[in-house]
Amino acid sequence: RHGIQASEAMVIGDSMRSDILPALEAGAYAAFVPHDLAWSFETKGEPVESPRFRRVRHMSEIPLWIDAIEVAENTNPAMHESVLPSIETESVRFRKQKHKKSRDS
Repeated sequence: RHGIQASEAMVIGDSMRSDILPALEAGAYAAFVPHDLAWSFETKGEPVESPRFRRVRHMSEIPLWIDAIEVAENTNPAMHESVLPSIETESVRFRKQKHKKSRDS
């Protein structure tokens, strides 16, 4: 309907069973934002082996992950899945340095 593939989509959810796992099975990215009041039916082991999965503590982490995905896809789409973790690490380091400089000013 919107002209995009599942591999171009991202689901952000708090249910491993109803949000995250179906998104990954469809080929999308999935960001898990857990909370303490999860219904026991919705809990399930995290698919940490999937490069399209991230557990985030706060929604503010999502734009950083999207940036890393875009950089990885534009750098070399064939190597996208293996390059993404190292790009995220560099991006986090850069943003922390940038934040520290602005805070010190």
